[in-house]
Amino acid sequence: MHSPDVCGVSYRMNYTVTPAFYTNDTEPNQNTSQATDTIPPATYSYGHVAFNDVDASASRRILAPNDRMMTAQVVAEHAGNTPGTVTVYLKSDIKQALETWTANVGANGIPDTTTFSHYCTGHLNRYY
Repeated sequence: MHSPDVCGVSYRMNYTVTPAFYTNDTEPNQNTSQATDTIPPATYSYGHVAFNDVDASASRRILAPNDRMMTAQVVAEHAGNTPGTVTVYLKSDIKQALETWTANVGANGIPDTTTFSHYCTGHLNRYY
């Protein structure tokens, strides 16, 4: 607050911070080399991306339990008034991009859900 042309200002102020809908993840995990925890199938992994710090990306490691099709679901939200998107990459064990998807991000703290599929998943292959 600054008021150079007024004398004797009296004020009262408070603030609130809306917490994130989901908890933060174990850091560091900004790239595939740091993704050390393997997520089991049908288990949600929680995290934060693009908060006001260096956490601009998050990587997870998965191990395909069998051959065939893999389905991934992203549930995301933010506190702003306008919905947005995040880019989701599926990478091979040699960090080659296999798929690039766009996931919806819900507004006003209300999550939006996007589902993706990848065909020809290899048994016991690692993906990021």
